[in-house]
Amino acid sequence: ASTLTAAHLLFLDFFSAPQEYYAALQATPCLCQSAISTAEAHIPDVVEQLARFEHAFHFGAGISYATALETALKMKEMALLHAEGSETWEMASGPATMVSERVFCVAHTCSGIGDQATASGARKAAEWGARVIEFGPKAYVNDLYFPVSTPGVESFASLVLVPPAALLAYRLARRRGHDPNRLAWNTSLPTAALGSVSAYLAQIRDVLDDLVKSYSPAGIGMALPGFLRQDRRAIAYNPNTPALVGVDFAALAETYGLPVHIEPDWNVPALAEYFY
Repeated sequence: ASTLTAAHLLFLDFFSAPQEYYAALQATPCLCQSAISTAEAHIPDVVEQLARFEHAFHFGAGISYATALETALKMKEMALLHAEGSETWEMASGPATMVSERVFCVAHTCSGIGDQATASGARKAAEWGARVIEFGPKAYVNDLYFPVSTPGVESFASLVLVPPAALLAYRLARRRGHDPNRLAWNTSLPTAALGSVSAYLAQIRDVLDDLVKSYSPAGIGMALPGFLRQDRRAIAYNPNTPALVGVDFAALAETYGLPVHIEPDWNVPALAEYFY
């Protein structure tokens, strides 16, 4: 997202200052390396302070909004905690209602015209009790700061801001006991829509074995397609995967001795919104 946004802005303005853009793009790799090296020195202390949190809000203005979206996604994918990316002004009217000592906020600045608004949002988040991590050329809050020198052209700033924030997400994942290089929780299996389901169910068992062993979950939840039986253990009707109709998925999961809850797949996004 950040790369596409940078490319779009570059297309709009390139012909008015080609040399300026060319010089900024040439400088970007060295700025990235410097930001990553600096982040490495700060990260050990920072991850110790962030390891207990389960919620994060990332925000920025202009090109830093794209940065916020991308870094929130990295935090969610690697550290396995709830993370949202918002535009600075939207952050003030939406996610801000949930900002408290239970969350940390990540503010991205890039020497752009939206920095002051982002700085104001960061200060408010700190006042409300949140830990505040800043990435950018300047610190506005006296909390956790990763200095990042951005290119002279704002369009390229996200290319420098994302790598150190992604590295923080990676290190935080390891501190929380997750291995981002081994995403067992993100396995994709071809659905057995027709014919025999034995091989498909065996693959599901392998995935469940791996998840239970790696993460010691408190319970197992499943989202099944179609209409469920009244006992909520199996699919009663689904024209797209008739081979799965009648399979007792609850029995498959109960072998681990954990609580099992099954929902129709259309309910799951609503439940996610409710809880997070």
